[in-house]
Amino acid sequence: MQSLLRLVLIISSVIFNFCWAVTDSSPDNKLNILTSFPPAFYQPFQQLFSQLHPEIELNIRNKKTTAGLSYLQRQTDHHIDIFWASAPDAFDILDQAELLEEIKDTPFPFPTELHGYPLKDIENHYLGFALSGYGIIFNQQYARQHQLPAPQSWKDLTNPLYHSHLALSSPSRSGTTHLMIEMILQHYGWNEGWKIILQMAGNAATITARSYGVPEGVQQGRFGLGLTIDFLSRRISNDEIEFIYANETRFLPASIALLKTSSNKSNANLFIQFLLSRQGQELLQTRKISRLPINPQLYADNKSPLNPYSLKPANFLKTFSATESRQRYQLVNTLFDHFITFQLSTLQRIWKKVIEAEKILNDNIESKNKWQPQLEAIRNQLTTIPLNAEQINNVITLRKSKPLNSNFSTPGFLPSTLTPLKSTWLSTLVDAEKSLQEILTDTLQVKTSVHIN
Repeated sequence: MQSLLRLVLIISSVIFNFCWAVTDSSPDNKLNILTSFPPAFYQPFQQLFSQLHPEIELNIRNKKTTAGLSYLQRQTDHHIDIFWASAPDAFDILDQAELLEEIKDTPFPFPTELHGYPLKDIENHYLGFALSGYGIIFNQQYARQHQLPAPQSWKDLTNPLYHSHLALSSPSRSGTTHLMIEMILQHYGWNEGWKIILQMAGNAATITARSYGVPEGVQQGRFGLGLTIDFLSRRISNDEIEFIYANETRFLPASIALLKTSSNKSNANLFIQFLLSRQGQELLQTRKISRLPINPQLYADNKSPLNPYSLKPANFLKTFSATESRQRYQLVNTLFDHFITFQLSTLQRIWKKVIEAEKILNDNIESKNKWQPQLEAIRNQLTTIPLNAEQINNVITLRKSKPLNSNFSTPGFLPSTLTPLKSTWLSTLVDAEKSLQEILTDTLQVKTSVHIN
């Protein structure tokens, strides 16, 4: 079966590259775009652009951000002209790899920064076309059934009330999730940020394969809430579904870039100009797309749910650093997968015991005096990543000059320097579960004894 699957994948890859090769055979009337956006997002742009320029054959291929980055860096004959995505650090990675071309003859008559973050590259290697905010999708009907309060921040999601009700995606499979994980790390700092992320993971009901799985699951009532980007939530036509901008969020640009390998630069510039035009920007505000335009003039008609340009700068004192995110891109994704994704069932089981032990100790002062220090020590172990802020500088220095690898979620891509840390983490989980079981066994015996007496 595995051999058959490998054969299918190889054949699919050959067919895909052949199609791009055929597409590239007559470059004057072709345009090939690689995007992380789903068809529901890009098809309206594809249809309108094709109406305006019927002489250009527009081909759009979808890949998740991490896979797209790997593809562009590993393949030299991909025949792709434009990269189009949400994650700003993805463009920083491609720029550092010297894969992007200066976008010429395309004016950018909009603000060049928002709350201290650039909306375009200083050398015009990529341009923002929309704004994105990040936060929490919340099913109010589900919340009423399970008596869950509405969170206001990602840190709120560490509340044990959300245990088994929260949905996450893996940052190695979702550029959007990677950004949110990075926002938490940059807002709270490396050590405190991982403490929050690990507690959130302990509350997770699942880790979805792609970012779209989070809003879909919340909409269907399989989960109560989850981390997501604003536009994926707003496209849902359900009054019970609410999107909450997390207190830690930043409004960042979704961008578009021209690749140096493009053989259709004139057509690529036409598409970028179309995207930044009034017509293209207004398309962002339709219910089907529900994105925040980069053009500040379009907020005057109140078609968008909020105007990021009108928000007070005081709310955004900490600016997101795409450079910092890019330097540790592989590291953060690898840590998340090997310390959370691949250990999710164990984490769920352990954190359930932590919550149960805390409830019992709060009801029994004698047991609390005996076991509270050990329970706090267990909590500290479960929320401490075995790679502190000082150590990561050495890892970044070691790996930042190397090209981006493809599948971050497989064990083969765990850097050798992190292998002993993974062993330490697995031992921590085993020891924590044993200690928790000891606490629960003892406290239940005490509870039974008191009840009998």
